[in-house]
Amino acid sequence: MEEQQTTGKEKKFQVILIIVLVLISISAIVWLTFPSGTTEQGSTGSVYTTTYSGISPSQCSELMSSTENPIAIVDVRECECNYNAGHITNAIWNINPRSFYNVTKDLLIYDNTGSLSIEFCESLIGHTYGAVYYLEGGIDAWRDANYPTVK
Repeated sequence: MEEQQTTGKEKKFQVILIIVLVLISISAIVWLTFPSGTTEQGSTGSVYTTTYSGISPSQCSELMSSTENPIAIVDVRECECNYNAGHITNAIWNINPRSFYNVTKDLLIYDNTGSLSIEFCESLIGHTYGAVYYLEGGIDAWRDANYPTVK
């Protein structure tokens, strides 16, 4: 008789555990799918950014020297070794778009040639408040236009 009670208690525990795990899973899916909004103002207002645009190296240089809107420059080349070999001044290396969710600054994204930058920008749409730009042609175009890099 005592053996059956233990089995019944174990089954109840298992059912409760499964329910808790399902609820946690659902919460995680909702959190990842629907980012929380804030009322902070970015250059796009208090709404999430819905688009991104490519800019030339000269436009990028002008944007970087503008004091009107602060801009975060993000190097998304896959290997940090590329960043360490030479990057745009004040750039940070980060390959995780989620690091920039709910950011209110404008973002300039670049890689070697521009293709990874576009993917990175696409993953920011609906998750950030500032304007999102990518450097057309990447750091290769930047260097070809004789703009400086730092190590």
